[in-house]
Amino acid sequence: MPNWCEGTLRFRGKKENVMKFLSEGFEILNMREHDENFNAKYICKMMERVKKEALEEGYEVTVDLKDNGEYIYICDTRRAFVEWDPQLGLWTNQMWIEYYDDDKCMLGVLPVKQAWAYDDGDWVDISKKYEIDLHLFGWEAGMCFDDELEIHNGEIVKTGGHTYDNWIWECPNPFVGG
Repeated sequence: MPNWCEGTLRFRGKKENVMKFLSEGFEILNMREHDENFNAKYICKMMERVKKEALEEGYEVTVDLKDNGEYIYICDTRRAFVEWDPQLGLWTNQMWIEYYDDDKCMLGVLPVKQAWAYDDGDWVDISKKYEIDLHLFGWEAGMCFDDELEIHNGEIVKTGGHTYDNWIWECPNPFVGG
């Protein structure tokens, strides 16, 4: 069982590219029941709501994910998920989206966790595939480090993090990661 690097995934780009990422880049995995029809219906319903509210109405939206045993897998990654965690509440069950640049572009953020650490190769490929910028920041409590990765148009512009000698005292968010 891995330790988890938990934090946020920010994404930005042209509206059509962000919506393609939101529509195609995630897969619902239901750990309580393995019903592919249920999973497909659930992700379509959630993304249709995002499209309707974000594109047609043109305002900031939040999509709530409920504790129904679903895990949202981020496609083309090595074990990266958006996951409901009842102990942390809103930290891991919301996605936020807004417009900028005269409504031509979208910016979003969602909680994400990936086994061990953020895998640069996974995220570079996603950035290239959907032509979006990505910025990830997270913490991993087991090995006492934080991890940051920023990618613009498939090119890494920032990567790194640091380790902590005293996790509880030094880490700005010691309750995340594990």
